[in-house]
Amino acid sequence: DGMGSGEKACRDSEKVLDLMEKMIEAGYDTGTAIRLVNSALSVSEENNMSTLDVCSLDLYSGMCCFQKAGAATTFLKSNTYVEQISMNTLPLGVLQDMETEGITRELIENDYIIMVTDGVTDALALSGYEDMLGIYLEDLKESNPGEIAAKVLQFALRHSNGRITDDMTV
Repeated sequence: DGMGSGEKACRDSEKVLDLMEKMIEAGYDTGTAIRLVNSALSVSEENNMSTLDVCSLDLYSGMCCFQKAGAATTFLKSNTYVEQISMNTLPLGVLQDMETEGITRELIENDYIIMVTDGVTDALALSGYEDMLGIYLEDLKESNPGEIAAKVLQFALRHSNGRITDDMTV
């Protein structure tokens, strides 16, 4: 997610995604790829900063590793239990050296990973922030990922009185 909103934020975000894809395709592990992208952004004269939210999932073992750089909370829904996964990290490009520790969880059948940008969580700031979204997700019965994303977005828009101050992605 590019810092701010609009075309510049979109370009910054696309640049980070392109760099991450190239690093992963070249064989770097996720943590190394994040550190290399961060280094490239921190020495750039363009002053580009982006948040990064990565979820690496091993489909055979069900193990999932979350790594974040300034990204909003991720929600892991297992039936009616919802865990909030967050890390206190700065966006890419702020510091030249950054830690890339991850949080690992084992997923089972019918678990859902709900990743959102800060535009979604910020829209809920007046109503209780991520805790309110976690409670909403606990009661959500939908099983189609597209429907879950649409419901979360509608929920955020409803609680922000339709005011959109930042890009919102689910």
